[in-house]
Order: sequence, then structure tokens, then C-alpha cells
Amino acid sequence: LSNPVDIRREYYRKLLHEDEINAIIELEFLIKNRILNVTDLSNQPNACIEVEERHIIGLSIPNQELLNIPKSILKFKNLKVISFKNNLLKNFKILGELPTLEQIHLKENKIEEIPDEISKNSKLIVLDLKSNRISELNQSLLSLDKLKKLDLRQNQIKCLPEEINH
Repeated sequence: LSNPVDIRREYYRKLLHEDEINAIIELEFLIKNRILNVTDLSNQPNACIEVEERHIIGLSIPNQELLNIPKSILKFKNLKVISFKNNLLKNFKILGELPTLEQIHLKENKIEEIPDEISKNSKLIVLDLKSNRISELNQSLLSLDKLKKLDLRQNQIKCLPEEINH
């Protein structure tokens, strides 16, 4: 355990699920243009760069088979854009705790419902939930005054609630 990445991995192993550990290790060293893009967690070099969370405004962790959004993203208080495309997520309640978000991209997951917590994302402009398992729309969407794009294609929605239909 002389490698800094291995030491951190052991520390995280006591606190987190295995799918979150790799994402956190990647969060520590994939930084470019204030956008954190985490891809192919299995083939990254064992390197580490200190991250100042306040400088990160975008986070992308696609194609990682994540079951949950890691709680560690909450330390990125200035996030404006977040993407967890093509994972195995079933919910995204935790994103309600990031009120600075302007874009949420969660297409190609296993999300079944839009949580009430979405109403806390008052700055939200884009919500991409294409290709999930959503069958109903949540009335909390009505509170998102700045929302300009809502992509719900390829879900299981059969009808719109009367409040949204008008």
C-alpha cells in the first residue's frame, strides 16, 4: 500500500460501495478545462492530482455501470453541468442537493421516477432523461421556471398529468 491511490482506495473501501470507489479515485485526477470527465475507470494510470472542488463546474461519469450517484459529488458546490449517461442509476434524488445545476444529463439509465427533490434545482435549464423507465411525470417539474429542455423520449409515459398538459 505504498501507492497513494491504493492507500485512498483502502480508506474509501471502509466507507463506500465498490462502484463508488473507482469513481472517487478518478475524480481525484481527471481534470481538464474545469470539466471533470471520467471514462473507462478500469484502464486509468495510477496517478493523482489535487482537485480544488470549487473550480469544477462540470462532471461527466458515463458508461460505468454505477448503481448510485456517489455522495462525494456533493463536495462540488459549483457544479453547473452533470452527466451520468449510460449507467444503471435508478434514482437521482441526491442531485437536489446541488442547487447550482443548470444541466442534468441522465439518459440511458434505469430511472423509474422523477423525484420531488428536482424542485430544489431552480436554475435547471436542461433535464435529459431519455431512454429510462419513467412512467409518470412529477408535478415538481412545474416549479422549474428556467427549464427550457426536458427530454423524456423512449420512456414509458402514457399520459401527461392535467397540470402539465395545460
